[in-house]
Amino acid sequence: MKLKSDAEAEAKFYSDRLDLANRLLNALGSENARWGGIIEEIQGEVDVIVGNVLMAAAFISYIGPFSKTMRDDLIQTKFLPFMKDEGIPMSAIANPVALLTSEALKAKWNSEGLPPDEFSTENGTIMTNCSRYPLMIDP
Repeated sequence: MKLKSDAEAEAKFYSDRLDLANRLLNALGSENARWGGIIEEIQGEVDVIVGNVLMAAAFISYIGPFSKTMRDDLIQTKFLPFMKDEGIPMSAIANPVALLTSEALKAKWNSEGLPPDEFSTENGTIMTNCSRYPLMIDP
């Protein structure tokens, strides 16, 4: 009798375990689609990383001493056409500030007293992303 009750208890244990495993597989099955989307998104970012890094490096290295209009002109008439002519893949975002900062970081800067205008945000981006003191002229 003891053998029978032990066998039934063991069968129930493994049956419950199998049921939990099936529930876990069903739950993770829905994650497959989400993970697939994330993988595609990351692959898209990897495909354009060279251009994004080049744009960010050019922005940090060369933009500091110029006014906002000259900065925009350099990006639109020099950096972007060069990258397109050379066939360098880059993301549709041609804004280096968007590549180098986040909305949370900009909000933190604003709460610490940095004016919320684009020029100041660009200066903050340059200051926080360079390893040495940059040449910047801020009126």
